[in-house]
Amino acid sequence: MNFNKAEFYTSYGLFSQIPKSEKAEIAFSGRSNVGKSSLINKILNRKSLARVSSMPGKTVTINFYSVDNIYFADLPGYGYAKVSKSEKQRWAGLVEGYLADDRNLTLVFQLVDFRHPPTADDVMMINFLIDNGIPFVVVLTKADKLSKKERAARRESLMNEIPCAEDIHMIEFSAMNGEGVEEIREIIEDIEQPMTDIYSLTYEQAEKLLTENGFRATQCVNIFRDIYKRRAAGFDEMTLTSADIKALLSDKYFFGKLKIDEILQSVDTSKYLFELSDGCRVETVLMRQKFGNSICISTQSGCNMGCKFCCSGRLRKQRDLTAGEMVSQILAVEKHQNITISNITVMGIGEPFDNYDALCDFLDIVTVPGGIETGTKHITVSTCGLCDKMKLFAERKEPCNLAVSLHAPDDEIRNRLMPVNRRYSISQVVESAKYYVERTNRKVLLEYILLDGINESRENARQLAALIGNARLFVNLIPYNPSPDSEFKRSSEENITAFYDELKKNRINVTRRKEFGTELSAACGQLRSDRISGEHKVP
Repeated sequence: MNFNKAEFYTSYGLFSQIPKSEKAEIAFSGRSNVGKSSLINKILNRKSLARVSSMPGKTVTINFYSVDNIYFADLPGYGYAKVSKSEKQRWAGLVEGYLADDRNLTLVFQLVDFRHPPTADDVMMINFLIDNGIPFVVVLTKADKLSKKERAARRESLMNEIPCAEDIHMIEFSAMNGEGVEEIREIIEDIEQPMTDIYSLTYEQAEKLLTENGFRATQCVNIFRDIYKRRAAGFDEMTLTSADIKALLSDKYFFGKLKIDEILQSVDTSKYLFELSDGCRVETVLMRQKFGNSICISTQSGCNMGCKFCCSGRLRKQRDLTAGEMVSQILAVEKHQNITISNITVMGIGEPFDNYDALCDFLDIVTVPGGIETGTKHITVSTCGLCDKMKLFAERKEPCNLAVSLHAPDDEIRNRLMPVNRRYSISQVVESAKYYVERTNRKVLLEYILLDGINESRENARQLAALIGNARLFVNLIPYNPSPDSEFKRSSEENITAFYDELKKNRINVTRRKEFGTELSAACGQLRSDRISGEHKVP
């Protein structure tokens, strides 16, 4: 679980306003000013995500925070808050209604001030949780305020102050020094989560899972051989993996599968439209080349970058893909075509660096020995120029090739074509590309779509050459594949040639991309866009 990616979701002041559970929930309960908000902030590595105040009764609503597949519910405090009787009654009804409702409530952290005996309200709440069979853990807050001797005395007293104390898991916690945080996080991570696609399982994650459960890490080899060499489609087909390990995996993982929604084929190209488990769609393109089979995969369903010439951005991002959904695109195409993929380009629908963590997991999975085993020299990741992620990507242990969508020689033109340029200027993008080459010694392509009357002149070519200078960067010229409703037009062959020649004249390494499947809704994202747009047409 990524505790650093939490965000405030919503809040409700009346129980009647709260919708049914969308996902698992963990509630934080306790008297006013006991430290619920401080605990939430500490768990999530945030200073003020949850509101903290020295004034009791600051939290007057149920506040929900989203963390991966879980909601944290910060309940209003009970007890001595200086508010009206009617307001206290509203809070009580809100909390009682929440706890008594048929929700996907997996755990309650019941907070008690370690310094003092539990209040009557504390004891009543604990009895309520016990009587209703709600799983809970008692968190003893403000532990840093007590000496070792005082702690020992309070522990002994708690055995008589809290009902069924000997059967209750208690954690001593301090928001000041972080005591107890890791234990609380471990409990949260152990809560049953939705099953995970096994194709999202990295080698490192598999090793951790095995060693934590008493198995040798070296047995990961058999897992990956079963999945990627023998292409097992279920746990019963994993013949190299022991029964005990398969049982462990089957409790946490499932074999994901993509549905082929549509295929367009030509002599050298196959374009797939895949439907994901939730109905979202992505495109994947197979290109048959002299040096082997290349695949272009998607990382998101839709795209938020908004590049004006790109069909992928015509429909906004629905969601990020998991690493497993990226891997499955390769496996599905290989199985359907009965081929082996030798080259991978991460350049389909979506901005890969906008889904950075899943991208890195994907790369780890496809390159690990015993798995798909694609060498990093045969993998290219394309970005529209998210400079911070480009530099971070340069620090990976096994870097791959990088393609940067430039498409303009200056900020004026790039601002028109690519909204991302308002965040990262063209000079920043080129400098980040140079940095990547210096750090990794890997090839960096500057992708350049030639658009009629916009970025295709000889002067534009000279501007681009000056921008690159003597850096070890390659320019890849791309003839534009317009969609029917595009405002842009393809450059003429004469202008493409002239642009190419001008770059060569200025000693720039330049190539022209070979075109594949120009008759197959060729623009990136066009097949998906056409299908979704068609489904939403008014008769």
